[in-house]
This record gives sequence, structure tokens and C-alpha cells, in this order.
Amino acid sequence: MPDKETRRGILRIFQTPRKPRNPTPLPPYQPMRTPEELAPAVEKVTCSAEIMKRLAEVIGSDDEERGRAAIDEVRNFAQTLDPTISYAEGARIALLLAEKVWP
Repeated sequence: MPDKETRRGILRIFQTPRKPRNPTPLPPYQPMRTPEELAPAVEKVTCSAEIMKRLAEVIGSDDEERGRAAIDEVRNFAQTLDPTISYAEGARIALLLAEKVWP
């Protein structure tokens, strides 16, 4: 095929301006609180015997579904006590409680 002449030209690709995916701006970044700062919330959650009982039952088991449910329960309860607790901080509270129950 060396006999055939290849055509050369310019390929122009036009790009239309894009709208941002999320038009609402994200909230400013706030670092997660330390365990010492979360200690008052941890102490308040330990007062709930039902939550502590469910958390103790899940610790050490390989049941991921019940583990997630227990962490969500701790997180939701902690957020009712202090609405400024973030999703990640709620999980950290569950971890701190687990360390108290099962050292």
C-alpha cells in the first residue's frame, strides 16, 4: 500500500463550556476532632445501655452487616447529642467505645 497517498488535514475539536457537576459549593474543610475532644460524646454514649450491649455483641464477630448497623446506631445517637459530629467522627466514637468494651 505504499502507492496510495494518505490524506492529511487538520482535525478541530470544539469543546463547549461545562457546567459544574455540583453547583452548590462544598463546606470548608474541617479536620476531624481528636479522641480527647470526642471524649465527652463517648461518655454520653456509654450511658446508653442498649447501644453498649449491641456494640459488645458485635465486637469480635465476623458479622459485617451487624457491625455496620451498630456503628450507624452509635453515630446516629451521638449526632442526636451533638449535631456537629460528622459522619467520620461518629465512626471514630464507635471505635473508641469498642476499645473501652474490648481492650
